Amino acid sequence: MITINISDNKKVYFASDQHLGAPTAAASFPREKKFVAWLDT
Repeated sequence: MITINISDNKKVYFASDQHLGAPTAAASFPREKKFVAWLDT
């Protein structure tokens, strides 16, 4: 187990299994744009 200490009023998000580029780069691009927009917020 890993312990992470963060300051008050901070949030930690964990995202996995994004499968970027799958099944093809073109098909994945709209999903990747949504994911990057989420990271930017």
